[in-house]
Amino acid sequence: GYTGLPYMLAADPAVPGRVWLASGWAGVHRSDDAGATWRPLLAGDARYVFVGGGRVAAGLADGVSLTEDGGAAWRPADPSLPFKVHPIPALTPSRLIVGTHGTGLLWMPLDPLAR
Repeated sequence: GYTGLPYMLAADPAVPGRVWLASGWAGVHRSDDAGATWRPLLAGDARYVFVGGGRVAAGLADGVSLTEDGGAAWRPADPSLPFKVHPIPALTPSRLIVGTHGTGLLWMPLDPLAR
């Protein structure tokens, strides 16, 4: 079951009943039954989670991690992101947008052709 401190919930607009949870030190969890049960998918101190365009971005204590396969595999976003402590991620179809606590708002392309 789920144990942790809920920080942020995000519903997946593409998958009915799918909800993502940033749960502090307990990481990122996903429910596929509208919150009745939860499955841990990413370890770390997660405060923010954003769902969009088939991707999920999580703001962790040490940067942003992304998944494009429902949470089976995660990859860190650009390691040169300044001030990585609990950044606030958002997604567009071609960009990761990151709000930082101290360095402002930044963006980076998710597709090498996106500028």
